[in-house]
Amino acid sequence: MSDILNSILLGIIEGLTEFLPVSSTGHLLVAERLLGLPDNKWEAFTIVIQFGAILSVVAVYWRKFWDVLVGLPTSPEARQFAIDVLAAFIPAAIFGALLIKYINGYLLQPTSRCR
Repeated sequence: MSDILNSILLGIIEGLTEFLPVSSTGHLLVAERLLGLPDNKWEAFTIVIQFGAILSVVAVYWRKFWDVLVGLPTSPEARQFAIDVLAAFIPAAIFGALLIKYINGYLLQPTSRCR
């Protein structure tokens, strides 16, 4: 398949999975491997396309982010939101740090588990 068609297909996968409760990164990695695209060019493409997805989330939630940031010194709701985000992030960060080798081994070889 041509690079343009591969790019379109990966873009569709990213767009369909970004706002669903599934891993858009995981779907992109599997799609890359199934399409036979595991070289550095496609890894860079995945990073760039996900940067665009992150920017879209920031654009959608910009007002919420700003209200929380500005309200931290004075708003109990903003502080509670920040605490809730940290409470969700810290366990994930700890488990991620402890299991990074296993996670990378599993994520970077997704097609070996599809048989």
